Amino acid sequence: MENNLFTEKSDILYKVFTPSSPIQDNKFFAGRIPQITSLMSIIQQNGMHGILYGERGVGKTSLANIINILVSTNYIGVKISCDHTDDYSAVWRKVFSALTISCVETKNILGFQSKVDEKINKIPLSNLLSNGDIKPIDVSNLLSLLKQNVLIIFDEFDRVGHFFDYKIFSDTMKSLSDNTTSIHLLIVGVSDSVTTLIKEHKSIERNISQVLLPVMSSDELHEILLKGLNELNMSIEEPIKNQIVKFSSGYPHFTHLLALRACECALSHNSNHVDNNDFNYAVEKAIDQTHESLREGYQKATLTTKQSMFKEVLWACSVADVDENGTFQATDLVIPLSKILNKKITVNHFIYVLTKLTTSERGNILLKIGVKKRYRYKYVHPLMKAFVELIKYKESKPLA
Repeated sequence: MENNLFTEKSDILYKVFTPSSPIQDNKFFAGRIPQITSLMSIIQQNGMHGILYGERGVGKTSLANIINILVSTNYIGVKISCDHTDDYSAVWRKVFSALTISCVETKNILGFQSKVDEKINKIPLSNLLSNGDIKPIDVSNLLSLLKQNVLIIFDEFDRVGHFFDYKIFSDTMKSLSDNTTSIHLLIVGVSDSVTTLIKEHKSIERNISQVLLPVMSSDELHEILLKGLNELNMSIEEPIKNQIVKFSSGYPHFTHLLALRACECALSHNSNHVDNNDFNYAVEKAIDQTHESLREGYQKATLTTKQSMFKEVLWACSVADVDENGTFQATDLVIPLSKILNKKITVNHFIYVLTKLTTSERGNILLKIGVKKRYRYKYVHPLMKAFVELIKYKESKPLA
């Protein structure tokens, strides 16, 4: 028999919860008010450019999409995605292919009275480029033709090719700041690419403002859930809502993924209410559908033919107290690991295992930073913490 609720709501469901793609609609975007305020302030200042940076998976592309929407009434906005094949010329060709300029086409009409027919055409700025390498002067000249406020977003800037010329790009940003103050660039990427960009042109620092996008707060993750559930006119038990937020570990991807699968399950049995069985189903689906690199990394880190604490130490890492950089000390694992093993332990009991988790033998799952006796640790892949939480839940609590 046809499932009426799922049929009725599936279209909305796959719009409000989107674990596999960035948010495209302002209506479904949640949180990030301080960062939105900062970026909008930067864009509205003459000669200023912005840099949005943060760990992978925190929602930088979604925020960039929303900024592009918010400025659309007063700016010409264009957003391009960088990739490993891009050099300086390639990224600007992408930009100029997306920007258009109006030109008037005239045609004489023959007859008793001579008439001129005018037609306005829009052509991409890339049509005005030669086939050779693009130079900074080409960028300035073409952008000046627009005679409007322009926002150009370079998403995934950290993915540009190893041959990318950061110095010439920095020079271009400086030139635009000095000569074409209505043109604003927003660079989106991880912190390493930001550091490299600024290092190549120290004087550009006064024309650049950096905005860090941290992991989402619990309140922001709750907002994602509430917005989606309200759109769907669905409800969820409070403990389950809290678990979804907790297991997300600040990463919206897992909030979207768990909420999507839980609501999917509820609707499939004709219910508007998400219960514990729906959540357990969502956990299993989330584990199965998590990126293969995370699943393989976890397996390599915990696989052993003899009794060991690799799995339990990794579980403790996922719940350890961390600093603002997401790092923890070995001593931070003592209490959570004692609870997991149900016995009192000391650092000496697990320091060998913890160190091994930073080696290639165990998949380099953890990064060790600092100096001896003051080492701190963090997950190499930021989403691994959330994935480990889900595995821990599944293996320590039988699923229905």
